[in-house]
Amino acid sequence: MKKLFLTLASVIVAMTMNAQKKPHPVIIPGKAHIDVERLNKKLPLNIDVSSLSIAETRILRNAPAARQGYCFMEGDLRGLFDATSWYSEKMWDRYSKEEDNKAAPIKYSPEEKAFIKKLEDHENQLKAKNNDVPDGMMTNMDNIINPFQLNDFEPRLYNAIAKNGFAIVPDKKDQLFHIYENNDYRQFPSFVTTDLYLQAFHMFFDCLLKETEQQKFSPMVTDFIKQNYDLMKQEAATATDAKIKAAAEHNTAYYAIAYALITGKVLPVAASYTEMVKEEIAHVNDAGTFYSEFLGYTSEREMPKFIYNIYRPRGHYTRNETLQRYFRAMMWLQNVPFGTDKDDQLQQALLMAQTVGSNHKLTKMYNDLTAPITYLMGMPDDVSILQVYKEIQKSGCTLTELFNDDAKFEAIRTALEELSKKQSRIKPKFLMSSAYKICLMPQRYMPDGEVLQEMVDYDNSPTLRGTPKGLDVLASIGISPAERILIEELKEQQNWNMFTSNLERMKTRMGEIDWDQTVANKWIASLKDVNSKNKKYPNFMQTPQWEKKNLNTALASWAELKHDAILYAKQPMAAECGGGGPPDPIVKGYVEPNIAYWTKAIELIDATMDVLKRFGLETEKGTTAAADLREQAEFLLNCSMKELAGHKLTEQEYNQIRVIGSTFEYITLNLVTEPDEFLSEWSEVNGADKSIAVVADVYTANGLNNPNKSVLYEAVGPAHEIYVVVEIDGYLYLTRGAVFSYREFQEDVAAPRTTDEEWQKSLETQPDKGIPNWMKEIIVPLEKESLDNEYIFYSSGC
Repeated sequence: MKKLFLTLASVIVAMTMNAQKKPHPVIIPGKAHIDVERLNKKLPLNIDVSSLSIAETRILRNAPAARQGYCFMEGDLRGLFDATSWYSEKMWDRYSKEEDNKAAPIKYSPEEKAFIKKLEDHENQLKAKNNDVPDGMMTNMDNIINPFQLNDFEPRLYNAIAKNGFAIVPDKKDQLFHIYENNDYRQFPSFVTTDLYLQAFHMFFDCLLKETEQQKFSPMVTDFIKQNYDLMKQEAATATDAKIKAAAEHNTAYYAIAYALITGKVLPVAASYTEMVKEEIAHVNDAGTFYSEFLGYTSEREMPKFIYNIYRPRGHYTRNETLQRYFRAMMWLQNVPFGTDKDDQLQQALLMAQTVGSNHKLTKMYNDLTAPITYLMGMPDDVSILQVYKEIQKSGCTLTELFNDDAKFEAIRTALEELSKKQSRIKPKFLMSSAYKICLMPQRYMPDGEVLQEMVDYDNSPTLRGTPKGLDVLASIGISPAERILIEELKEQQNWNMFTSNLERMKTRMGEIDWDQTVANKWIASLKDVNSKNKKYPNFMQTPQWEKKNLNTALASWAELKHDAILYAKQPMAAECGGGGPPDPIVKGYVEPNIAYWTKAIELIDATMDVLKRFGLETEKGTTAAADLREQAEFLLNCSMKELAGHKLTEQEYNQIRVIGSTFEYITLNLVTEPDEFLSEWSEVNGADKSIAVVADVYTANGLNNPNKSVLYEAVGPAHEIYVVVEIDGYLYLTRGAVFSYREFQEDVAAPRTTDEEWQKSLETQPDKGIPNWMKEIIVPLEKESLDNEYIFYSSGC
């Protein structure tokens, strides 16, 4: 019964497909202009094979079998023959007979056998010339076996691939995996890039962080703030020492502001602070530039206005109100400084430290919140409140003694300033306030922040280099192509004669970093492996042009890290402030064989999960995603090793590459799905997370010697396509993959800090905004969005 059903289904499908198809020329690229549609009538047995291309030779060699309904397993062959009016019916008829073991064996006439032998010999001669290329070229374009998969092989694209072995084509896809899903739909061989995995890791990291912040950190911070507020309010009401009372009243206002930012509720404070608290809450929510009596930024002191735009929620913190409130409150707790040079501020910090440090419950809450952030993002850059408490303990003094004994007060001030000198590395070059600062929960030191800070000219007026570049970070961690572009193409040494010496100093400093210390450090270190070299890599991966592709990948991933860490990383600034039928064909694919990176990717996933497990922050969603991503990294590593060793991939491995777009969509979709949502496909995702395009402000260029004050942004644009010619099983295939589109640009320092939503909107009218000039060598803009031969690989139903 089952066989009968399959047979009937096969006949119906074949008849339907055949009825829909009309004779249509199916021409193979080459000098012979072979029409596959006509091969059913007569084979050109006497054709001069010496002038045939490898694509023409391969089609003619398989035509005798196609005429008998042979079911080709190679995706391009089946798709091509299936575009004719005659092949589908023959194939389905033969398949239904094979189900009943009634199919006649494939037979060839003596003339056909001789014809096939002649074609095989010619094909082998051509395959031996895969690497025979003209001077200055990378690819033997004549030996690509599937050029017919492009309906229009534009000359610019053709020439770029011939020259470099690959080319990047701008696209407007929301996600990288959409390009791979399109490949699967069109049976186009995929080239799996490191970009695809890096994007998935960013989504994994960002979504886990967002989930942890909403479900755990936000309630913890709210409770921590309220308990400190209550204790400070009580201290202010009962203190007999006037200095302690004054510090307590200030700290009550400090916590009241934080509580209002995270809850929207205003708590009572001393009358002298009531208006200041209202004003401060308004300034933070307005995110502009204002003077601040509470923070000590007043016109009477000839201070600049405080840049409150750092409090504008951005990154993933725009996604809902809980995250927006959490962002503002945490930014307040991390950024409001207590200067050691100001007696009142130092007293406020001492009281705050004593209150938290001497209370076991508050200390635990503090550590439960900050310890995982330390392992994820980095060590505090400024002195933290618990470090102040340790100095109080070392002194052996009470607060009353410290506040009223000048010698003891100066001793602890000196101790804290010495600690700050050793610890704080990211400091404004033009100080408008205290040189040594204490913060309740300081923002974190990340090595790239130090590079950005130090690669700017603060000596000349006007500055000769007012803003750093993302390439500075990669050059400092030892990626030589980044340094080459900076010096040879961008002429940075000519623009600022201290560039090279500062870069060498940063390379030395980065050599001292423990890159395994935090997840963020390991992420940055993995970008060096994106740019790894291996003598076994294919020729196109040995070129300066591929180095630029890798730099684009690394910089875009770094921009995503800065996006994810926007709240916690200290930002440098110059100055303060199914059914029956034939089996699916095999569509061959290729994995970018970057063994060093795939190995590092596994380590990065493991390190992230180790931190979450250590602090009890695992979730079912995160654990599942981590396991899925680890499995994919292991698979891609295994494929890469086989490719470099010259071993064939299995049918199962090719199929896994073919559906990799759907696999990564599934992983990512699960990450962005909220607990009360059900999303079946990416088109159902709403908001900024739908697009790969994200943005992060990374440096405030507001030096006193800089007349063009600005903010440096690192960003990612829409997903772009990459076409690469690779050798698979002795044939040259044109493959397609997805890559990041890295962007770098500046905006006026007074403008609101840009959000993901605003960045995505701006790309609608400025799609090329921020593309670096050095990338334009390998980017090929095309007039048509799709080059695919839709007649063969779409309208045929394949």
